[in-house]
Amino acid sequence: MARVPVLAAILCIACTSFAGAQTRPADRPLPPAPKPNFSGDWTLNRELSDEPRAPRDDARGGDHQRENGRHGGFGGYGGRRGGFGYPGAGRGAPAPDAADDRARIQEVLRDARSPSPNLTISHSPVNIAITEAGGRTRFFQTTGATDKHQFDAGTVDSTTTWNGEELVTAYDLGNGRRLTYTYALASGGRQLVVRVRVEGGGYGARGPTTTKYVYDAVRSK
Repeated sequence: MARVPVLAAILCIACTSFAGAQTRPADRPLPPAPKPNFSGDWTLNRELSDEPRAPRDDARGGDHQRENGRHGGFGGYGGRRGGFGYPGAGRGAPAPDAADDRARIQEVLRDARSPSPNLTISHSPVNIAITEAGGRTRFFQTTGATDKHQFDAGTVDSTTTWNGEELVTAYDLGNGRRLTYTYALASGGRQLVVRVRVEGGGYGARGPTTTKYVYDAVRSK
């Protein structure tokens, strides 16, 4: 009869060991890696940044030069080579509301061609606020929700999401046109790299173009 308690004890130990093996910390899924935080004050490093080009009238040079040289490209949206390719509209005949649409796009791209010399960024897990040198602040939700931004010529929608360790904000300019800002830290967090990409368009568009701006972290005194 003494064998029964001994057998029960063995079974109890075996069950406990099995349960422990099932809940070992090593078997649990690892928490997601923390996302970069862009908070701080940043100043534009003009030597490392591309020089954005204003829209040009000629089509010389090609996209290869704009993609790989020091010059970025934002041509094709409002230069005199004209038009956004509205269905049924001639080259010089704007569709209804085309003038407002053109002005809105020109203003957004003008901002992209004129990087702020300084940025102040406040970053929380689900929001980021970016204040430029002139005092204008834009707020973005990093959850992919739609944000509306007021410009002088109208309102533009954007969405902001994470792509690995990069934060990507995409502006919808309508008719297949997109303006994308990609933010990433470099040099151990001492630099902020902002890549601005323009895609889509009608007449005059010369393919996607990308311009890079590099910001240095401002050291605390």
